[in-house]
Amino acid sequence: MEPCWNPGSPTRQFRRIYVCFASMMGGFKMIGRPLLGVDGCFMKVPIPGQILSAVGIDGNNSIYPVCYALVEAETTQSWKWFLQLLRDDLRCTADSYFTFISDRQKEYFQFVLQGLIQAMLAVFPNVEHKFYLRHIHENMKSKWRGDVYKNLLWLAGRKTSNPYFNKAMEEIKTTERAIQIIGARDKPIITCLEFIREYMTKRIVNVKKLQAKCMGPLTPHATEVFDRIKKQASEMSVLMVDTDKKWDLTGMPCKHTVAAIWDMSKNSIDAGIPEERVSDVYWLSTWKKV
Repeated sequence: MEPCWNPGSPTRQFRRIYVCFASMMGGFKMIGRPLLGVDGCFMKVPIPGQILSAVGIDGNNSIYPVCYALVEAETTQSWKWFLQLLRDDLRCTADSYFTFISDRQKEYFQFVLQGLIQAMLAVFPNVEHKFYLRHIHENMKSKWRGDVYKNLLWLAGRKTSNPYFNKAMEEIKTTERAIQIIGARDKPIITCLEFIREYMTKRIVNVKKLQAKCMGPLTPHATEVFDRIKKQASEMSVLMVDTDKKWDLTGMPCKHTVAAIWDMSKNSIDAGIPEERVSDVYWLSTWKKV
């Protein structure tokens, strides 16, 4: 709140509000992923304003709300204010390392994007800033239509080393030559805040219901991904060395590692089960704690 336009009036005017629930922040820290998606969206009410939000990704590859704010406009100063409060809640210093992912829209939003980047560099000097691949694809659709380019772009985005990425980009060139809080935007400020709070509460309840049905050591998404890796391992005839560093980047043992563990077990060497090599982030027990 701040004084209104008349300095002699005792009335104060609403300007900004930042909300971060301690339990949600505690859960985000337990996830152990220094990755945050940040975004802003317009309020659809007579009083202009923006909702800013920061979300993480949990062990089941689902969006994890961390904090949000209502501000007067999406500017460098409002983003800086939001990120400073987020940094304080994270118990971070200015030198802390994070990767931020944001939207990349066309023309009209470019000045907003520049404001966000400037704010990030001021609050987190060591930050890495990336863009959502989906939004990059949206910007490309006017010139490159169809599933061929879309699939090639996503294939390149999933590469885990420079040589593999460069190879995927060459394929694209060769072919060429040949944060649900949207429902809160049209509500008054107090109703909007209550809508978001209820949304987050319902989301937690739904996650707990899903967790109650889960079996095994890993989250459902991690189990699905790792089952594909184990299938690839079972089809291998020769053990090879992992050269793409995918295990380091994803926390999932590659097919070569899984095949080696199975081979050790066949030779009476106690190597445990492949799931034991999966990062704690993807364990069902970690997800429940979060």
